[in-house]
Amino acid sequence: MARVSRKNNDYVKAVATRDDQELRIFKTALYARLSVEDNGKNGDSLEAQIRYLHAYIEGKPQFDLKGEYSDNGFTGTNYNRPGFQKMIEQVQAGNIDCIIVKDLSRLGRDYIDTGNFIEKICPMFGLRLIAINDNYDTAIKNSSIEMTMSVTNIANDMYAKDISRKICSALQEKLEKGDYIGNYAPYGYLKDPENKNHLIPDPDLVQIVNRIFEMRAAGMGISKIAATLNNEGIPSPGRYRFEKGIITNNNKKGAGLLWNRHVLTDLLKNVVYIGNLAQARSRSALYNGIPFHLTAEDEWVIVENTHEGIVPKTLFEQAQKVNNRRRIAQKENSGKYNHLPKTVNLYKKRLV
Repeated sequence: MARVSRKNNDYVKAVATRDDQELRIFKTALYARLSVEDNGKNGDSLEAQIRYLHAYIEGKPQFDLKGEYSDNGFTGTNYNRPGFQKMIEQVQAGNIDCIIVKDLSRLGRDYIDTGNFIEKICPMFGLRLIAINDNYDTAIKNSSIEMTMSVTNIANDMYAKDISRKICSALQEKLEKGDYIGNYAPYGYLKDPENKNHLIPDPDLVQIVNRIFEMRAAGMGISKIAATLNNEGIPSPGRYRFEKGIITNNNKKGAGLLWNRHVLTDLLKNVVYIGNLAQARSRSALYNGIPFHLTAEDEWVIVENTHEGIVPKTLFEQAQKVNNRRRIAQKENSGKYNHLPKTVNLYKKRLV
């Protein structure tokens, strides 16, 4: 019987490569991700993922742990995630040359982006990637493993789009029923403990919300209202959520979050305060290629009398009149001096 050539034997090559890699010390990062739709189901929380990764590297001195990175509530369909980006910054700085994930779906669910990361980014930075459950390791070149990885990525991509389709359908049904679908209640409200899709007044904030509308109805400018609230130490929506233990990606500054024009402008025109819901003010749909975008007002889903209003309608309408009057004045003043010739500031570079 003829001998099998070691030169052409993929298995022998894989074992030899693996042995060489095990002699090297890798600056290792552990990465975990939990998306909104996963939400820790089946015990696959961030903490469980990190424990699983630690168990994998335990007793393996070739993995010198340099950091743990995670993203909570971020989709796997793109790589615009804060934890992932911080990890890549360390890769670029040369502080990490090995990333370990539970499986490829934790890295990403988009077939093309994940393929590009593995085939282009990893070789560019000499980065080793290990997906434990998928038995995938970029340090081991084996055609059968690579084929399995490609099929896995395609399956992850299809799964993400299928989930997107189901979520969009379910959310649209809730919107039309008048169910509240926000992650957290608007300022002035709480989620009903008996029904998370129903809003109830927050007794600690009802008076503050009414005062804001009263100041606006009296003709006070947005900037002056913001200054008044900040000077009196009244917590902004982001700060209030932070103080109540609701931590989001946008309120980690805590007490440093102040009232501003954007927050007040949105609050002062929100029909939620008279008992109506205006939702779907932003949309995205992975399954049919629609990226995240803000929608026009005529695309909003508005349902009336969905919950108890906390601002009298007459007061709300008075505030809207001021809003409209200010908006018209601003529009009229916009571009008022555009006809005048522009001059060059000779001192600009010296004063910057």
